Amino acid sequence: RTIKPVLSVGMAFYIRVFVEVNNDKQGVQDLSLSIGNVYQSTDCSSFHVMPHGQMGGKKNNVYQSARITPGVCEETGSPFKISGPL
Repeated sequence: RTIKPVLSVGMAFYIRVFVEVNNDKQGVQDLSLSIGNVYQSTDCSSFHVMPHGQMGGKKNNVYQSARITPGVCEETGSPFKISGPL
């Protein structure tokens, strides 16, 4: 299932969000291709986005990519901060 926000209303002390819910297998697979974690260097402004899924195989299926994380920044050699999903 995928959800699509339609309307959000903010009042004094609460928020109400109206969503549209779809039963769509292809939509779920496409979401995993467009969502990922951001790795940002602690010493400079360079960053890398690692997607949660990739396409491949004989049938061009979507699968979870290997969790190979960038170890250190190529420019400064400093470690990364992780944020996301984005």
